[in-house]
Amino acid sequence: MNIFYVFLDQFQVNEQDLEETVNSPAYHLLTQLLNDTPLLIKIMTVVESASKVLTKGERLKGGHLAAAQSAVKLLALTLEMQEEMLSLLRESSATTIVTPLQQLLLTINPSTRNSDFILHIAKFLIPLNTDQEIAHGCLKLLVAVCSKPGTLSPVSILLTQKSAIAEELMQSLVERLETDEPESATGSSAEHNAIRQKILILLISLLDFAPPNIGYYLLGFDITRPLNKTVLQEPGIQGCKRTCLHSVIDLLFKELPPNCLYDTPILSHLCYQLLLKLSTNRHTGAAVLRYLRSTYDFFGKFLEIHPWSNDSSRLEHQTEFLQLLALELLVTSRGNLTSYLQRLLVGLAGPNSTIQGPFHALEGSRKLLSLLESVCKMEVGTYVPLELNYFDSEKLEMLIKQHQYKEGGLSLVNVVTLHKTLQSELNMISNNNIPIAQRNEINEEIKSILNNTVERNTIRRKISLKRKAFDAWRQVVEVMIVGCNNELVPSRQTLLVELTQAILARSRDGQPLSGLLSSASGCVVLLIQQLRYTSQIPNTDIVLEGADPLPPGLLQTMTRNLVEAIIQCGGNMQQARAHLYAALLHCLKMSVSNDTNDVKLGGAIAQGYQIVDSDSLAVLCSYGDIFIESLCKDASKGHGVTKILAFSLLSIILGADTYQNWLKHLNSKGYLKHFIESINTDNQNLLMGLSSDNIKPLFIYEAKLAFLAQIAQTEAGATTLLDAGIIPRLSELTILHQLPVSSELYKQHLLVQPVFTLLTSLLTSLGSKHVVANRQASHLVCVHSELISSIVKSSPGEERSKQDYQDLCVVTSLLSWLRAHQHDLHDEDVAVSIQLQSTGTQLQRHLINLLHSLQLPGKCTSADTDLEIQTIKLQIITNVVSYCVSAMAILTSSMLLLRNWEL
Repeated sequence: MNIFYVFLDQFQVNEQDLEETVNSPAYHLLTQLLNDTPLLIKIMTVVESASKVLTKGERLKGGHLAAAQSAVKLLALTLEMQEEMLSLLRESSATTIVTPLQQLLLTINPSTRNSDFILHIAKFLIPLNTDQEIAHGCLKLLVAVCSKPGTLSPVSILLTQKSAIAEELMQSLVERLETDEPESATGSSAEHNAIRQKILILLISLLDFAPPNIGYYLLGFDITRPLNKTVLQEPGIQGCKRTCLHSVIDLLFKELPPNCLYDTPILSHLCYQLLLKLSTNRHTGAAVLRYLRSTYDFFGKFLEIHPWSNDSSRLEHQTEFLQLLALELLVTSRGNLTSYLQRLLVGLAGPNSTIQGPFHALEGSRKLLSLLESVCKMEVGTYVPLELNYFDSEKLEMLIKQHQYKEGGLSLVNVVTLHKTLQSELNMISNNNIPIAQRNEINEEIKSILNNTVERNTIRRKISLKRKAFDAWRQVVEVMIVGCNNELVPSRQTLLVELTQAILARSRDGQPLSGLLSSASGCVVLLIQQLRYTSQIPNTDIVLEGADPLPPGLLQTMTRNLVEAIIQCGGNMQQARAHLYAALLHCLKMSVSNDTNDVKLGGAIAQGYQIVDSDSLAVLCSYGDIFIESLCKDASKGHGVTKILAFSLLSIILGADTYQNWLKHLNSKGYLKHFIESINTDNQNLLMGLSSDNIKPLFIYEAKLAFLAQIAQTEAGATTLLDAGIIPRLSELTILHQLPVSSELYKQHLLVQPVFTLLTSLLTSLGSKHVVANRQASHLVCVHSELISSIVKSSPGEERSKQDYQDLCVVTSLLSWLRAHQHDLHDEDVAVSIQLQSTGTQLQRHLINLLHSLQLPGKCTSADTDLEIQTIKLQIITNVVSYCVSAMAILTSSMLLLRNWEL
């Protein structure tokens, strides 16, 4: 069997072996092991015989021991190799028939007439005097078998149907886990640690499958009833036996500070993984977290003394502990465990521990900031390309990609198979009688390639670890800030400021978090949003009780940091740019001017935009054309959300730019013309998405027209828009003739409201004497007369929504304006005037009917729930009355002219 093992270990399955004429001995051996053959039965007989000897309490010796070792190793290697062979057989037309080994191990044993092959393998683990190599191989077999679909359930039944065997197996695994050996040891101690690690890997893999299974039993759960009914207890209490879960917790908790993180870092990492897996499992999470909290005070004590370090092995532990802590904060917050939760929050937001020693760094700083610093200190290194003399770089990269595999979502290169491929290439070259010196040089180059590949894998692992570590830290911050009661977080406003500044400072180019900008920017958005709502109530000057005023210049500093991050962020990082734009929006909202009386931009206030103070605007303008170009490019070519946020930022900034510098730049560079011309594209996108659930084009359209409406608030802006042809583009919006069905009236509101708001703002800014604007607006009314009629038409007993009244208000405002200034059209525009009058005859009838349908109650108080609707109704009535007054004035003027002509 040793010879068989050597054959298989040096064999790599390839397509040539699938041809019957060129079968290699190793390929034939593998097919024999993957079928119900006498060879496989003989190997299992050896395993069964050795298992029976160990069950009697005797030790395996001599040839019996060697045979058992070889049999277990051969079975484990077969399980590893079968996946590649099965994959090749599926893709080819070969006639070879094989059966997965895990299914063969569940077949009937000829000697016992039972399906007990797996049971004999598991029995190797029960005696503690079992050879370490055999125990390790059996664990590898159990991990491989239990991770295959369809085999875990019968294996669990087989191992738990006899309670005595199940209890002996659990007790054996517990005692093996509690073997105290450092991972730096060699010899038998190294084998002990390998077995402990394999036990934890087995338990972790079993938790990926639905209960009940043997994994939950080994961890102390009652698999005969729902797992969430299990109450975990200390060993000896109410007959509770010592389980693998007790051993895992004791390993991490038996001494504080936990030296196991340094003596056995790999084992400790697996312990954290197991606890995290249990805590996030919907069947076991509540019971495990309750047990950790009530019995050990696990999180409170670890938060005080846990070692934070920038070493990658310790950073893995910190990552999993923080993920556990985030879950614990969320659970305790929802469970209203106020005192315990406050203790955890104070430990996070308060200063770091003052205990001296290697376990504590950054004394005196906040625990959260020291945790962030430990993530930032990790150096991932940089990849240096190789200079090759004998291998083509492009072909080598293609070969490396062929040998990539997935490990936890991370793409890594299989160095072993790559080495075999390169070595085979070298052997083929050697047949051409190349000189020995040249062969040695090629060997050295192969070594360089393999070392470089190992370095590449290491860098990818470190980058992945750093990203996971920051995400774990971010989860704790987000749960702490959003999921917990604000009153329980000490110095909440100050904490928000410090965390925001710390992340922004470390996210610039060359800083530790520059490669994690997407995750970091998402955290910044949340922090600045919470800082905004902590400082004041939105759209008011009311400061929340207990909130300290922000330090002078802080908002300008944050604005500067955000702008620099936006400029440094590449155009391909659309998610990060969207986060930064959202953060900047919140920051500018906090920096609104308290005194808007001195600013001659009342239109901006009317549109719902507050005026940004001059200091923040000066910060934005200090970056010149770079920031403007960045915003405009994202508004033109960015992704959906990025476009919407870019337009929103432009709207706020243009509303505060009293000198029109930004408007001049937009106009001179052609961006404004592009935005207006792209309305036709928006129209096509809206038509395509009208029948679907894709409302992204609708929100982009709304943001763009709101931005143009902001420009129209000033006379210069309105003139620029008119010269660029804004009104004809609005007249060409065919989407307004194909409005959604009544069940999607919110879409109709989002389509109609921006158009007429923009047009009303434009006409108001240009004034009554601008004939071109009035003529073009009159033509738009004629084009969309059917839409306008449907909005203003009222039916007896019809109930309108708030959105309907808002649409009616803006439409009647436009009609009132056009009626009031219709007499300003020149004689050559008589055709337009006649067309408007013919359309207006029907509209006028509907408008007059509105006066009856919009009757108001005799008295409106602030307590009325419909006060806002009543206010909109008053505005509509004002518009209709103004329309009627203008119509009467025009009629009276016409009658006077006729009378004078008759006289």
